Amino acid sequence: MILEPRESYAHRAAQAALATAAFVFVAWYFRDFAPVDWETVRGVGALAAIGAVLSCAIRIGFSRTAWMPAAASAICAVLLTWTAAPWECRMLAAMFAASTMAWIGAGGGAVPRGAPPILCAFAAARLLIDGALPEAEQLAESTLAVMTGRVLDWKLGPTACGLGLVASGFLWVLRPGSGATRRVRVLGVLTLFAAWMTYFGTLPAVAAGKTAAPIFDHLTGLGAGIALILGMFEASIRAPQPPSPEPLRSAPALALGSAALLLFAGAIASGVSPMGIPREQHRIRVFNRGGLDWDRPQYGRFGGFTGGMFGLLPQYVKSAGFDFDVIDRDTVSAESLRETDTLVMINCPKVWSADERSTIEQFVHSGGNLLVLGDHTNVFGLRDGLNPLLEPFGITFRFDSAYHARTTWKGSIEVSPHALGQPWGVRPPGIGIGASLELAKGARPLAVARYAHSDLGVAENTIGAFLGNYALDAGELVGDLPVVAWAHAGKGRVVVYGDTTTFQNSSAGYLEKSEIVPLLRWLGECTTILDDMGLRRAVGLGSLLLLIWACIARHRLVTALAMAVLLGCALPARLAQARWSYEPTLDRNCALIDDELLPATGHYEAGLNSIGPLYSTLQRAGYIIRIAEKYERGAVGRVGCYALVAPQRRLGSERIRELLDAMEGGTRVVLAVGHREADSVAPLLHALDLDLLPHSLGPVPPDLEKADLDAKPRFLDPSPLLLRDRDGKARPLQKSENVEILFRYGEHALAAHRRVGKGGLILFGDPRFFASRNIEDVSWYSLGNLKFLYGITKQFLGRDPDTVAPIFPNPPALQ
Repeated sequence: MILEPRESYAHRAAQAALATAAFVFVAWYFRDFAPVDWETVRGVGALAAIGAVLSCAIRIGFSRTAWMPAAASAICAVLLTWTAAPWECRMLAAMFAASTMAWIGAGGGAVPRGAPPILCAFAAARLLIDGALPEAEQLAESTLAVMTGRVLDWKLGPTACGLGLVASGFLWVLRPGSGATRRVRVLGVLTLFAAWMTYFGTLPAVAAGKTAAPIFDHLTGLGAGIALILGMFEASIRAPQPPSPEPLRSAPALALGSAALLLFAGAIASGVSPMGIPREQHRIRVFNRGGLDWDRPQYGRFGGFTGGMFGLLPQYVKSAGFDFDVIDRDTVSAESLRETDTLVMINCPKVWSADERSTIEQFVHSGGNLLVLGDHTNVFGLRDGLNPLLEPFGITFRFDSAYHARTTWKGSIEVSPHALGQPWGVRPPGIGIGASLELAKGARPLAVARYAHSDLGVAENTIGAFLGNYALDAGELVGDLPVVAWAHAGKGRVVVYGDTTTFQNSSAGYLEKSEIVPLLRWLGECTTILDDMGLRRAVGLGSLLLLIWACIARHRLVTALAMAVLLGCALPARLAQARWSYEPTLDRNCALIDDELLPATGHYEAGLNSIGPLYSTLQRAGYIIRIAEKYERGAVGRVGCYALVAPQRRLGSERIRELLDAMEGGTRVVLAVGHREADSVAPLLHALDLDLLPHSLGPVPPDLEKADLDAKPRFLDPSPLLLRDRDGKARPLQKSENVEILFRYGEHALAAHRRVGKGGLILFGDPRFFASRNIEDVSWYSLGNLKFLYGITKQFLGRDPDTVAPIFPNPPALQ
């Protein structure tokens, strides 16, 4: 049943324009230098879909015709919330929600038949071809040349070119079963084409600011315009939809068989094997030559760039159960690779001989893995050695640095549904400023910097590591930069990172669980025939052809077919991620830092209460750092140290009993709080007869500029510690049998150790004591505070910082 509109065409068009414009305005207002702000689009799109369902329920009730908007809205919800599909899929879903709202608001009744299948088909197709980035770049470049008739000063990737957006619009307008007349379709196509031309025509003016951000900001306008055009297109459809042709008599069997076939096809084409056979023991060997070191944070080495590069990586990898070692020689021979499953190279500038390259290629084709970690702009001369080695696999380093268009990489990188996406790109890889990658010969991206530009290096900038100016210049590529890629070769795999940040000391603790170990577990699985890249491309192309046929033939089974491909792409990733997921083992060599009680801490770049010195202190004591993002019963009692800084959520009775029992068993608890957090930790402090003065003393010593920072510690915002009597009265804390005063300022104790069983509580009455600006920063450090922490570590944490040393020898210095 389709309701006939009562309003005039002009009235309906105005309603459609207003409804769509409201959606477009909200999406544009929260754009944040990208076509889509994911959180906003999910929320607004879901609300629009819910509004569409409710409007249909009010107008036509939940009859048999109501399945169309209900099913379409459900698909929208899947694309906007459950999956992390490429942004074109989510933008199309947002357009669908907007145009649906416009159609119903204009009196059009139910959603036009054919929309849900087209939406599913496009989303499935986009997931299947998302990895074909080199081909998409060539298509975008050719399209740009045809559309503009000239070559721009810079190159546009598929995203910045608007290829996905406009293709979505064309597919929507030309879909079968919409009920639109030929005249309306032609008008819709011409309007979309005009919007695209307008976008290209205004690009030079937008890019005059020499930055890539305005281009992506401008792309938001193209998406908004297309959404408005689609809303007007829906409002202009007057004729009732013709009935769809009857399906074949064997439609149920055909639908079931095709869905099963495409479920398997999607599993193959997605690039993630639905099954995996792990090796008996995954042996990882690092070629110990290149721009790297194995230094760890150690006392006596303070300030910026003294904490080492990769010295903590062996700790994390070995604790996950891998056999990790180095090949400490100048060459890689077949003999040295016999005991190797994954060969790792880090910033390796070695120029390989033909025999060595052949040996490594044979190693990969025979079932070994090659993991290459490189960096930007040919630093260390790595392109001279790595590019000839990697060229047969179709991956090479560009002489550039991928630079984000936003203020950070957050929201700028999209991850394939693979080992890096846990799950589906919720936490992107730890990319800093590294090189982008050139792909060929079937190599495919694992992580793509959608909203970034390729900042070409400057060979003359020898002091600045050959980096460019971080601005958009002539000849540079905008958008869709591969930053992590992989290739299948014989029985082995090659994975290349354009940046080493993920595996460095500063990131390994954060990304061990979400990226490093899952990646190594994936590499630890033997390849199967399903990993063959040619088979994937053939199956993917066949699936697309079947979907196109189903759309053209307008069979009702097209929705089932498309959803089968979607599930085929999604389910293997989910199953594989379950195989690769990792929960770190906790023992006495681990230090657990609580991030679940909403600590009032921040990142160094944000200028907030960053607690990097806490990490460094525990690492200098030889601890393996773990982050507690959620409460796990019994975890505190298994670790050697538990640290909590400025909690904002109140400790519950169960957590307090667990902390007391853990200290009795030998766990050392480090607690840094002030009077503002007193209520959160009061039950724990009271259980140990401790308390805090309800105000701060201000900086101690008060004259920070003239204080002798090399002789004694300092506190930024201390609240004196108190001792509670049995009757609840508090008095200044004094040394006793169970209490050791660590630092006293006048009559006030500002830090103390409270012995509890085999362990104890190390209490700092300052929530900002471990802040970077108080202890150690990139450019300076407070020797007085560092000496203070050294004594606490040795006496009360039960660790000997003097025994902490690199696990492996550093490679010879680069010539």
